[in-house]
Amino acid sequence: NAMVSFKELCGLTPAANMKQCILTVSSWLMNSERVLRVTVDLSEAYPTMEAHGPIPELLRKVLTAYDT
Repeated sequence: NAMVSFKELCGLTPAANMKQCILTVSSWLMNSERVLRVTVDLSEAYPTMEAHGPIPELLRKVLTAYDT
């Protein structure tokens, strides 16, 4: 299941909810030593996240799992 993979990449259990996952990703972005840009498009029923510029490999995997 792609959602379970997304949660596990975030370091959370499969029982975690989507809000917890998004908060975890937000925390990574806010606490990064580098400036990381990720756009969240809330105009659709299922929001999308898109990275702009270079991002760490783990974050790229998380965003890929989220989009799956």
